[in-house]
Amino acid sequence: MKEEFEVHKKQIDNSIRKILFIQSVPCIRTIKVAKALSVKGVVVDLIYFALHPTQVYKDIDLPFKNIYQLKNITQLIDHINNSDYDVLYSSNEPDYLTVLFSTTNKPIIHDTHDMMSLRSDLTIEQVVFEYLANVKSTGNIYVNPLIRDIAVARFNLKDKPILNLHSFIEQEQLPDKIYEKSSKKDGDLHCVFEGGLLGTPGHHRYLEPIFLMLAQNHIHVHLHCQVNPDYIKELVDKSSYIHYEGLTSPKNLITEMTKYDVGLAIFNMTEKNKTFLDTAFPNKIWDYLAAGLPILFSDLLSFRAFAAQSKVGKVLNLNEDIRKQVEEISRIKIDQDILKKKKWLMNDVVQDIISFMEAVKSTYYNSQNIASNEKINLLESKLYDDIYKNGGYGGAYFKHYSETLYIDIWYKAASIIKRISNPMIIDIGCGPGQFANLLFDFGIINYKGIDYSAEAIKLAKLRNDKYNERFYLDNAYTSNIYEEEYNIVTLFEVLEHVEEDITLLNKIKKDSIVLFSVPNYLSRGHVRCFHSKEEIYERYKQTVEINEIYESQLNEVNKLYLAVSVKL
Repeated sequence: MKEEFEVHKKQIDNSIRKILFIQSVPCIRTIKVAKALSVKGVVVDLIYFALHPTQVYKDIDLPFKNIYQLKNITQLIDHINNSDYDVLYSSNEPDYLTVLFSTTNKPIIHDTHDMMSLRSDLTIEQVVFEYLANVKSTGNIYVNPLIRDIAVARFNLKDKPILNLHSFIEQEQLPDKIYEKSSKKDGDLHCVFEGGLLGTPGHHRYLEPIFLMLAQNHIHVHLHCQVNPDYIKELVDKSSYIHYEGLTSPKNLITEMTKYDVGLAIFNMTEKNKTFLDTAFPNKIWDYLAAGLPILFSDLLSFRAFAAQSKVGKVLNLNEDIRKQVEEISRIKIDQDILKKKKWLMNDVVQDIISFMEAVKSTYYNSQNIASNEKINLLESKLYDDIYKNGGYGGAYFKHYSETLYIDIWYKAASIIKRISNPMIIDIGCGPGQFANLLFDFGIINYKGIDYSAEAIKLAKLRNDKYNERFYLDNAYTSNIYEEEYNIVTLFEVLEHVEEDITLLNKIKKDSIVLFSVPNYLSRGHVRCFHSKEEIYERYKQTVEINEIYESQLNEVNKLYLAVSVKL
């Protein structure tokens, strides 16, 4: 009945071949994820802002094919838009990089290492950026279930891919040799701390009081961390039990730590940072276990739960005998293969990461297709408006229904409807209201028609002035008309124009009588045609039960089929 324009739907390839990682200062977690993906054949690139990863980690083997520094934002955005990256992977903190790169034409993942709003010292800009990064990203990653659950509730995250991903180590980081314990040589207890360390009182990385408390109990503390040279010299000078061991590569660090007795997973807790720290789960936990070390934990919610479940350490009570607690922890035996046996390696979860990325890619491009189709529908409706405004081929849309090529099909349909008790009709794709005009002349007035051309609805209202309130501008795929009361649905010259014809039919209520017409010829806008009644039966047999198909010859070659069916 209408002249429509075919929409070719882009098939989405969800496979993951190339990822761009984005981080101001690339952290070891980002590098581990990238390396695990590269082992699976995924090409990984990196954008950094402040520090190149080799400035942070000594002698590290980087998996990135290309590494770029963020200098010119416009050029970099253009580069990404014209690239073949499947997904962008942006890590906080800061959160603003995710917000920035969400302006590209690529799906973006936001990996939350620390939820900054759990701290008490955020600016309004940081709060806004965190919200936007979590909400506007295509998919979200969180380091543990606690942060994930808080984020889902706080940002009302729905209908998007979310992954819980611990900062596991890679299998290649497992130590290939085990050193003799230092305690066997001197009889003392030796603890190790790796990670961030600051000399600023009140900061959660200000650990000097705990180190000195351990030292006062004649427990050695070995520090493997990046720290201000002046501060670490001052700290080491305060006790002969505090030792600064410098920096080493991630793998060598784990091997080096095998000589100690206990790993320290500790923070400086205050009333301000307790809520934030309760959700922390740092990389060092997995490093200590890889080195075969039991762990001394700060009294945090996430640590306490993990210690109770895994039995790999205990929570430190600062009000009880410190040395006794450390001695008890040092006697906990850690299986050297615990990470392999528990599948606590990044290599064990890389397929989960890839599957998550595939879901992110699919979500993004499906939403883009929907948006694109909405734009196309808008464009098409304007094109149809022009067609209806001009009356169509030979002014057919301005003619009385009796003067059109469709009269035989329409008359047959109206005759069938008239024999049905209390017919209540919805007409999908009603066009300029010519079939409705025939029904009204038959005395059938319980009718509603929809079309997504404003000009078609305008003509329908003018043609059927007495019943002009029965016509609505609407989209057949999103309309609420299917929820109303009806027992008959008509679709004349509609199904051959749409790719999702089965989807459209499935919107109809079960047991409704469905009358639809389709052609045996291809024309502009047709995505299919039917060369026989058998083809019609075959295509729609899972959706409707067809009772009869009538033929109407339009000319020597072309014909229309009218199917009388019941919705299954």
